[in-house]
Amino acid sequence: MAHIKLTETYYIATDAIEMVRLIQHNDKPCVELFHKRKDFLPDYFHGEKATEAWANWKAFADQTKG
Repeated sequence: MAHIKLTETYYIATDAIEMVRLIQHNDKPCVELFHKRKDFLPDYFHGEKATEAWANWKAFADQTKG
């Protein structure tokens, strides 16, 4: 089971992720991370943490495409 580092302190198993999306909240970036397990609430990253998490997620997604 591979893990991805989204932020300096947040790692998650890649097979535990249902969806990751970038939105705007109060004119700042926000990343929503939805888990495959429906009994887990989504995780949210705001501001600089959101920018870091999104960049790491995109790098992982781009790497696994090719």
